[in-house]
Amino acid sequence: MVYKVGDRLQISSELCIIRFIGTISDWGEDITAYGLEWDNIERGRHDGEVNGTRYFSTLTGNSATIMKESKLLQSLDADRTLLHALNTKYGDNLRSIETMYIGSKKLESYGFDKLAQIYNDYSNLKLLSLSRLCVRSAGSSEELAELSERCTSVESLDLSFNLLTDFNEVVTIVSKLPTIRQLDVSGNVFQMNYSEQVVCPNLKSLTLVYCRLTAEFIKLIMRSFPNLESLNVQDNNINCLDEVTVPRSLRELNISQNGIKKLPPTFSSAFITTLLVAENEISDISLDTCDSIQRLDISKNKIDNWATLDKINLKFPNLKGLRIDENPFCSDESSETDSFYQIIARVSNITMLNGSILTRELREDAEFYFISKVQSGLISYDRLLHRWGSLMQHHNISEREASSETANFIANRICRIKVHTVDPLEFELNVLNSISVRYLKSLIAKHINADVLSVKLTYSIVPDIIISFNHEFSSISNFGISTGSNIYVTLDNVH
Repeated sequence: MVYKVGDRLQISSELCIIRFIGTISDWGEDITAYGLEWDNIERGRHDGEVNGTRYFSTLTGNSATIMKESKLLQSLDADRTLLHALNTKYGDNLRSIETMYIGSKKLESYGFDKLAQIYNDYSNLKLLSLSRLCVRSAGSSEELAELSERCTSVESLDLSFNLLTDFNEVVTIVSKLPTIRQLDVSGNVFQMNYSEQVVCPNLKSLTLVYCRLTAEFIKLIMRSFPNLESLNVQDNNINCLDEVTVPRSLRELNISQNGIKKLPPTFSSAFITTLLVAENEISDISLDTCDSIQRLDISKNKIDNWATLDKINLKFPNLKGLRIDENPFCSDESSETDSFYQIIARVSNITMLNGSILTRELREDAEFYFISKVQSGLISYDRLLHRWGSLMQHHNISEREASSETANFIANRICRIKVHTVDPLEFELNVLNSISVRYLKSLIAKHINADVLSVKLTYSIVPDIIISFNHEFSSISNFGISTGSNIYVTLDNVH
């Protein structure tokens, strides 16, 4: 096969893309050199510049190497068509089953081998997992016809991290498998040569993580799959979706880890219920009211003021789950607990925040806490907002009474606990006694810079008696935690 710039290769199980083919001064005119940009940046040595001469440029730092053609051809993992990969993955066990004879009597092999034969009956396969098998193309028309004839029940196809660069091949594959509902082609780097001539109404879920796609490409994809219900285009090169028309069928959209600066106005008229936009560059919410969204992940963006949170409450009236941590407005570690309560109080309908389930008791306490802080001037808040009036009405508090009533209430709910770690490091936390054990664990994990999954907590409310928390989603008050209680931290290894 003759390779060209832009082709994907797999060398010793590592994926890369050809950025340069030519000669370099160090090797002379007789040696063909290949400039490779590796998916695994640790394989790289430079960014395309060697000894002061730039031969090409990488998209990601020092992820490049230059390899002689002779060495490259020796190291290449062999390309496959889709049918070849299918036979490689699912056909070997079938071919290995042997017929045995004792004298003239024919015996069949049963047990695991027989089960393997049944499993490898292609017509019964509902899931085809062909990830990392060097699939470069759909194959010939004859191969596609055979594939279609064999795989009559396939509902889910995983072609992630292969060598596909032509999205027309992907659409062809989907069109030949009319029963397919889910497709994952993550890790394939597609070129902008997609013709958008075939429409595939059967596909419901499409995953395109780390394919280096642009918004223009997403626009074409939407047209080819008009009945998509779930689309994951995380970690691509998308910076604006204003010109993209979202199918009415779409319910889940993941556009995390791109360069998006604002949510497009088209989302207001869409029917998306789950929107994941983490790790982008969003600083404000400018779209119209969006009634459909119930789950929003807007963590690790650039929201730097509380007024934007108030907009979230207004723009997403049916929001139930919100993840908004690691934004500048709530990044101060000393105010983590305060921020948590504020968010609960400001966003009226959420039942889950940053992965923590919000009990009715916790919401009540957080709202009283918030009212008290606003009344005492410690939190700046526009009292003309509808949310403020709703809070006062819900708790049956007048403006005149609010300060004293809520201050007394909160004074009885705040507890100061002492946390002991293995360092030994000790520190104190002020928390509402209605928070869950799970949330307390996350506070402590952040304070000591540990993985929350590695943190194990025990507690003591009576000297010399240490007890384990046995229900992570119960409030700490259920365990008798109050001011003066001791919390002990141990760390497990997480693999």
